[in-house]
Amino acid sequence: MDGVGRRYQRKTAYTRGALGGGYLDWASQPLLFKHYRDLPTTDLPEELAPSGTTFREVFNRKVGTSKQPMDLVRLGRILHLAYGITARSGRGRDVHFFRAAPSAGALYPCEIYVSVHGVDGVPDGLHHFDLARNRLCELRRGAFFGDTDGWAVVFFITAIFYRSAWKYRDRAYRYCLLDTGHLTENVVLAAVAEGAAPRVFDRFDDERVNRFLGIDPDREACLAAVALGSPGVLNDRRISELFPDFPAALDGAALDPVQPGASVMSSSDRIPPVILQVHKETASWREGSPGPGEALPGDPAGWESVGIPEPSHGEEDPPFAQVVWRRRSHRNFTDRGLPTEAFSLLAHGLAHGEDGFSCVFAWFLGAGVESLETGVYLWDEAASRAILWKPGDHRTALASACLDQQWIRNAAVIWAFAADLEGLEKDLGPRAYRRAMIQAGRLGQRLYLAATALDLGACGIGAFYDDEARSVLGLPESHHVLYVVATGPVKKMRHV
Repeated sequence: MDGVGRRYQRKTAYTRGALGGGYLDWASQPLLFKHYRDLPTTDLPEELAPSGTTFREVFNRKVGTSKQPMDLVRLGRILHLAYGITARSGRGRDVHFFRAAPSAGALYPCEIYVSVHGVDGVPDGLHHFDLARNRLCELRRGAFFGDTDGWAVVFFITAIFYRSAWKYRDRAYRYCLLDTGHLTENVVLAAVAEGAAPRVFDRFDDERVNRFLGIDPDREACLAAVALGSPGVLNDRRISELFPDFPAALDGAALDPVQPGASVMSSSDRIPPVILQVHKETASWREGSPGPGEALPGDPAGWESVGIPEPSHGEEDPPFAQVVWRRRSHRNFTDRGLPTEAFSLLAHGLAHGEDGFSCVFAWFLGAGVESLETGVYLWDEAASRAILWKPGDHRTALASACLDQQWIRNAAVIWAFAADLEGLEKDLGPRAYRRAMIQAGRLGQRLYLAATALDLGACGIGAFYDDEARSVLGLPESHHVLYVVATGPVKKMRHV
């Protein structure tokens, strides 16, 4: 019997000739910013000087742990680098706001809430990041970390389902999870830039956390959390242990929803039942060590492979904040080669890190990469090698599988993240589907940032004919493609 994640992937799979068309109901277009009314607020600094850390220092987690206490300025920098408005274009009703994290269809379903303790300039309690007005909105005041000695912050990342469902319908849950992955990785890297040691949590009691956040769980739900604190505060505690007095410390009234109408993004925000169902069905998990699921056929030791040395430090290492601010989605790829050094930064940028990305396999279609034969490869980070899986240039075929978006075929390297969802669920329970999708989004964000640092283009693709994409890559039937990211030289980098 298929697991929850695999069933949902099959139910929402795109099949050539069966998409059915449709149109966007512009009268029901969702709002892109969430606002709370008449609650206490804390303004964030307007001018936030960057911390000065370089991209590679942050990307490789080479930034030392800071002994500085967390304050409003440092917290503001993390929030802005994670999800702040980086630019705007157009005017009036046609205005578009660029954000630090990308989003499928520029619909931005995610919101950030922060629970803080001991942060100078911010009242202890739970706050919503109102990025449109550059402020924190206080939702609950109190000490929710028990007898914590020091400072601590937990970033809760939610998704308002209708924002994505307005365009993508049943398939929207995929994009909510991928967007959560992009934003989660941005929070992690921004925290590292501030000398913090972030820890990512994706397994928590949905009902308990959503109730604490005060949101409408039928419209909005927490999908991930990132915790950081002064040395020794977090240790190896679970997210549930960060709130030892919750909910006992709060009376019934304090646990009431906080302006649930704030989660309404449209007068007709009907969320497809399949999204609410899969979210409910992926709530549970089993304890265990995450793994990529079913092994690939054959003996990897005997496969043809090419070693890819780690990238040299290089003379040019742009500031991390500058890379985040410059990041955009680019589709104007030019069919030029890619130096080994540039490819090395992209590939090794997918390093597992402390949180681990072992739930997904990283594949890539390489063409014009120095020292690599054109073909489909499996990236083996543990051995720093690219394993040749399927020779030949299959970029045109993958572009066709990606809803005939022919611009994809000019990208020098096209990455695809896939997982054996059935095997993962056997190991970790239904929650494994969320973990795999979020990790795919996190890896996609790392590719976006590494490409930007190299003056290359990158663009994520979540829409593809599922079976065709798997066939082009030559993957076993049990493996599902989760996310595709095109990278490579572009005709002209335009920085807005």
